[in-house]
Amino acid sequence: MTVKKRLTRSRTNRMIGGVCGGLGEYFDLDPTLIRIAFVALIFLGMGSPLLGYILLWIIIPRGDKVAAQDDSVKGELPVTLPETTTEQKEEVAV
Repeated sequence: MTVKKRLTRSRTNRMIGGVCGGLGEYFDLDPTLIRIAFVALIFLGMGSPLLGYILLWIIIPRGDKVAAQDDSVKGELPVTLPETTTEQKEEVAV
């Protein structure tokens, strides 16, 4: 079975919106290179990379939303862990 690659904004490798991280994950590139390219294009005045970034931020779905949609299609529910209370944290620290 082949796994479909989907372009999503990265939830783990992000600086602002996760766009460069998502592009890096999708194209198997270092996201730092994509970030440098965006900044270089901004300083060189080539087109409007800042506007392009904002549009990609709006258009590309977040990675966790796509995963939740895929799980619901398969009939599985996404796993969420409850937040740790302060009392539980104090017990662990003792």
